[in-house]
Amino acid sequence: MKKLISFVLAFAVLLNFIPAGFAAGPAKTPESYDTEGNFSMSFDISGADLGEEMEDILNVLNNIDVKFKGTLIQSGVLSVKAYFDFEMTAGGFTVPFKTWIDLDMTNMENMVYVITVELSNEIRQFIVDSGAPAMFDKQYWVIDYTRLFNSMSDIEELDWSLVTSSYNMGIELGTEIVTTIQSWFEQQEEHPFSNLVDDNIIETLGENHYRIALKDAQVKEICIRFVDGLVKMLSSRELINDLIQIGSKWVSEIPGFEDVELPDEEELIEAVDMLISQFMAPIQSELQKIYGIIRGVEVFPGDGIVYEYKTDSDGYNTYENLDINFKLDLPKWYESLMKEYPYFGGADSSPSLVFSAQIGAEASYSNINATAPIAFPVTTSENSVDFVDMIDSGFTGASLGGAVGSAGLSEELDFNIGINELNLSSDSDGTGDSSIPGDSDGTGNSSVLNNSVVSDESNYSNDSNDPYESFEPVKVFVDSGYINFLETKPILVNNRTMIPPSMLRGMGIDVEGGTADGDKVVVGPFDGNVVELTIGSNSALVNGASKGFDVGPYIDSEGQTMIPLRFVFENLGFTVDYDSNPVTNCDIEVYVFSAP
Repeated sequence: MKKLISFVLAFAVLLNFIPAGFAAGPAKTPESYDTEGNFSMSFDISGADLGEEMEDILNVLNNIDVKFKGTLIQSGVLSVKAYFDFEMTAGGFTVPFKTWIDLDMTNMENMVYVITVELSNEIRQFIVDSGAPAMFDKQYWVIDYTRLFNSMSDIEELDWSLVTSSYNMGIELGTEIVTTIQSWFEQQEEHPFSNLVDDNIIETLGENHYRIALKDAQVKEICIRFVDGLVKMLSSRELINDLIQIGSKWVSEIPGFEDVELPDEEELIEAVDMLISQFMAPIQSELQKIYGIIRGVEVFPGDGIVYEYKTDSDGYNTYENLDINFKLDLPKWYESLMKEYPYFGGADSSPSLVFSAQIGAEASYSNINATAPIAFPVTTSENSVDFVDMIDSGFTGASLGGAVGSAGLSEELDFNIGINELNLSSDSDGTGDSSIPGDSDGTGNSSVLNNSVVSDESNYSNDSNDPYESFEPVKVFVDSGYINFLETKPILVNNRTMIPPSMLRGMGIDVEGGTADGDKVVVGPFDGNVVELTIGSNSALVNGASKGFDVGPYIDSEGQTMIPLRFVFENLGFTVDYDSNPVTNCDIEVYVFSAP
């Protein structure tokens, strides 16, 4: 089982990007969707001794089969939230796990990149039985690349305004380059890539149902045509001159480069002209030889690449199926290479490796641009292992190896992953005080809420913190983070959601008073707003002004104060919404969103 655990877990992380990237195809890219499907791969290797470690890894990968279902919400490539439930069969056993992705790089100063993996009880037991320390017997392993980056660099000393400015300049530069190239394309009598794909390549199977089948020779011709088009584009003096001018302008605007003396544009243009005239013709001649080598060896045997897809009336994919047959026959590649370049190699240097693979992926999509918010799990010091804390405290692969001994897990876990511990346990340090999410400065105030998972202070439980498991009439989410209540649950009273004040306290919002009828319950100040309720009354003061509502605060049969969620949060500046057709295990989902 050497290296098996680490490779399975590392591959599990990579699997997140299969359903995330599979929904592109020739259709439009949706902002959100629910998906369900599977991925499979098998292969055969002959003619080479790869060594014991590589054979172990390949045995894990061979005949792998992965089933998945989940949700993806994206705002371009810089902001992605995703949840996937996987069942992976590999290496002769089945690995069920769930993953969440939280990626937001729209603001580099507050960027977020966290991958959370929930391991099944069976896998956790397997890890411990294999010799790992008990600390790894945790429900969640969270890979927090943001925290890892912060912990291993002097990131705190960076001038984030400069980073953000440079990042935005890069986006603008890329946009201007793409616009310039597109404009050049439009001016050409023949588009360099106009013949890239034959017109009859797409076969219609039915209404909004299509199939693309590419044999080996077709795939190669597409690649060859692409390279030819690229060479033609790079041979255009007009286009290269425009790109040089753009580059010179932007370099002069980079912070710190204002006084750098740049080469004369005319000299650069002359140099490019010389390169084009002297080297492009020989390059094109060599390319013809390379094309001959490529055409002489089969790479996509049998059916080659077959892609089938369906779209809806709006042009979004609703179904995709991809099958790929691939073969890397090094002896034949070597033979074809020797025909064009006989001076390379010799009889003793002929390779013997032959690798062939069959890859299949299938996915269906629903609720396109209409998915519910993703419920991210609550991670605590009790239910998650924090690798960033281990790195900060000097815990390394070597120390892990010392603890494990001959189990070899120091190698198994040598990939660097971080854990996003939000310190949501009610008493993480044994002092009797509850940690507050976002309370980085110890003031008791939370700077939260965007993309955070929040606990309900002392009314929080490690048990059943998955909103898809245990049933509750009402489930509450704050900025997509699921709020898990322990004793006093949210309740509907005359179609109004009532909550205990401890939820607000868990978010860093002050709540005072309110233990008997007629008592005042003062919420805030929060963002300059104060809400003053009276238990048993349908009237309240909001920043000193009187407001009425239909269901007032009350004391329940257990002596717990209950207050109206929508009235309180909206008057504190939040937005409140709900879904009476929820995807989690409840009758209604209530969403609280902090102000942008």
